[in-house]
Amino acid sequence: MFVMVSKFQVRPGEEDAFVALHEDADRQQRRPIDGLISRELLADMEDPSTFVALARYRTRQAAESHVRDPAYEDWYKRLISLSHAAPDVALFRMAWPTE
Repeated sequence: MFVMVSKFQVRPGEEDAFVALHEDADRQQRRPIDGLISRELLADMEDPSTFVALARYRTRQAAESHVRDPAYEDWYKRLISLSHAAPDVALFRMAWPTE
């Protein structure tokens, strides 16, 4: 399993719009995303403008294919427009439990 972790600093007052973009992405998804296992958005309990997005994929190749999709690129640009800057992104592989 491959996991992409993105930490966003959202502009004050844009928190609801940021969450809504994630909800809209799920509602508007017309076809399954190949290799995507799950997505989550976490809100920092101490700082309401900080969010962490987790995306789990079967393989790194599936993640790379997804983020190159034009629809994803458009959605991502809208996320960035609500943020102070591009997110900090870290890439992980499943270490335990093993598959």
